[in-house]
Amino acid sequence: MAASYLEFRRSDRNRRDNGLELRGGSALTWQQGPFYVTSTEATALRIFDRRSYSLSILQNGGHAGLSLGPVDLGAGMALSLLNIDYLKHDLSFGMASPRSLVQMRLAIGPVRLGAQAHIEYLWRWFGRDYWVRGAGVTLDIESPSFRSAPAK
Repeated sequence: MAASYLEFRRSDRNRRDNGLELRGGSALTWQQGPFYVTSTEATALRIFDRRSYSLSILQNGGHAGLSLGPVDLGAGMALSLLNIDYLKHDLSFGMASPRSLVQMRLAIGPVRLGAQAHIEYLWRWFGRDYWVRGAGVTLDIESPSFRSAPAK
């Protein structure tokens, strides 16, 4: 789960506005020594203002990084595979909007509390494209690991 403060602007203008993003999904992580790779699948709702909303139904990506004791540092990218939005009286949809991110997380037992920053190019098929950048907090709860017993 994540909540981010957003700053967004149309790609052809310099005027910036503010909003909020709420994001939920699942992740699968592989770790070898201090290094990790994570694959993610999420849904994100962006509330730009009273008249502007965007829903990324399929947002797939991943990040990699370094675990230093209880602290994880990572960077990655994602694609918002299907977006549906209504921005300033302009209904649109889009596919394959690229997103990049950096993050830092602190592990407290099975819980990871983090800070994340991202930037995304909201590629709209009808209407103007938008640049969206955000900074926020993340909360990840790890499920128990399931390991098969060694063969005898």
